[in-house]
Amino acid sequence: MAAFTPHVAPPSRATDAPPPGAARIRYGPGPQHFADLRLPAAGAGRPHPLVVIVHGGAYRNVYHLDLMDGLADDLARRGFASWNIEYRRMGDPGAEWPGLFQDVAAAADHAVTLAADHGLDLHRVLALGHSAGGHLALWLAGRHRIGPGTPLTPPANALPVRAAIAIAPVTDLDRFAAARPELAGLIDPAGRPAVDPYALLPLGRAHTVVHGVEDQSVAVAESRRYVEAARAAGDRGSLVEIAGAEHFAPITADHPAWAQVAAVVEALARE
Repeated sequence: MAAFTPHVAPPSRATDAPPPGAARIRYGPGPQHFADLRLPAAGAGRPHPLVVIVHGGAYRNVYHLDLMDGLADDLARRGFASWNIEYRRMGDPGAEWPGLFQDVAAAADHAVTLAADHGLDLHRVLALGHSAGGHLALWLAGRHRIGPGTPLTPPANALPVRAAIAIAPVTDLDRFAAARPELAGLIDPAGRPAVDPYALLPLGRAHTVVHGVEDQSVAVAESRRYVEAARAAGDRGSLVEIAGAEHFAPITADHPAWAQVAAVVEALARE
């Protein structure tokens, strides 16, 4: 395991093979259309609660799903199945609107087809994401609010996400887009209400935002504003601030900050 360096992104690389303990399963025809399924150890009670994991990386293809391998392994030890998804990001052909979001939705929904064979509990499905993936985890929880007639309208058999855990999520799309003009093709202005975290409120799902107070990539003030808006809209939104933690600490499996995130996962799964 690589040494943890505060304020420095962990190394990430694309791999053709899944890590030990995971089954790599395709959900579509493209090279990024796959996800890694991990199950708890043999003997764990079935069906297993499922955590859909969405990695971050500023929506760019320089970061990959391996960023979340340590979390997925730890969740398996805690009795959770996990579905760690890959998807097209900026730099991949077809990622532009609405491709990235279609991939995330298709990956999540594919888990429905795996439930019977792998003992997945579709009544206990959580979405967990970090940074840009935190935005996408909130989006999966609120996708049911997208109306008909858009390329992102969910199908009748969409994965029923019961709750979301968003770690240092991107929620202020204006601020983020202003800082990264190269991502202009990611969201069509006409389609923005279908993916904007604020426009989707109230999500109608329990969701917890976890944010390190020392985060220099996404300011904790952004999460404070979002959670205030969620509560004002009537949602059961909550915020967990981790003193002394920066952007990457909460997704580092052997860092104390991850233990606080895992506690949130376990609490939401029990509700």
